[in-house]
Amino acid sequence: SLILSYYLRTRPLNVLLVDMDPTAGASLLLLSDEEYTKYVDEGRTLSRLMKRYLSRSEVDFDRGVVTTRIGDKYIDVLIPGDDFIDYVEKIWQTASAGPRFRKMFNYIIPKNRYDYIIIDNAPFFDPRYTSLVLYISDIFFVPLRPSLVDLKRTLTMIEKIRDELEVVLEIYFPKLDVRKFMEENIYAVFNLVPPGPKTAEHKFVKNCLNIDHSLVDVGADTRRRVENLLILSNKLKTYISFLNSYLKSLAPIERFPTEVGKVPEITENYTREVSKILGLPIG
Repeated sequence: SLILSYYLRTRPLNVLLVDMDPTAGASLLLLSDEEYTKYVDEGRTLSRLMKRYLSRSEVDFDRGVVTTRIGDKYIDVLIPGDDFIDYVEKIWQTASAGPRFRKMFNYIIPKNRYDYIIIDNAPFFDPRYTSLVLYISDIFFVPLRPSLVDLKRTLTMIEKIRDELEVVLEIYFPKLDVRKFMEENIYAVFNLVPPGPKTAEHKFVKNCLNIDHSLVDVGADTRRRVENLLILSNKLKTYISFLNSYLKSLAPIERFPTEVGKVPEITENYTREVSKILGLPIG
């Protein structure tokens, strides 16, 4: 989410990053512990905006949003807050939690200020967060590590998303086909791919993305691992699409955004492909 947010800022486009991960993973990559604590103490959080909305108090977005640096750019961020979980729970316990969350989100965020709103979610923290995000999102990018554990968890999550999407689309877009919507709007992005070209994970990614199907130069154990990974990825492909680009586990990516200046060059194919999906001129 950080690389995509930064890339969009370089276009230059107005971007809001909404951190809906209760562990505040994205926020803490942009803010120091001291800064994060200060903003939480001041009530400049998503949870405080939710609290005021739910209590029917006046909601002032400008008193909740934080502006901070991402690389050499500035970006608006909504950090979750320490009590974010509590307010998600309150929403979830109400009837029609998804539609109510969508109504609240549209009320507290001035969408006309931004060209894009990026929502960073924690899909494996609690499926409820993913369900709520479905009601406020148009396109989904799912980071995916090339491992059996991540593939299995992602497959389980996608199957749950399919069930929830049937409800979402029935409410808002009854003429849309769920399967077609998922294929056209949900994209898996291989992330943290080991750079070694002969590792099972790297071989698997190139096989999965139809870049290189050759396994003649690997041992039996590596071949078996690749084949097991392909079984799961093929199941995923029955639901969603895969980006043709992938992100390697390399220092320039792992250290971003601490190295200011620009998005790492090795992400160029990724940002170009995302631009096309978002309908942006390639640049």
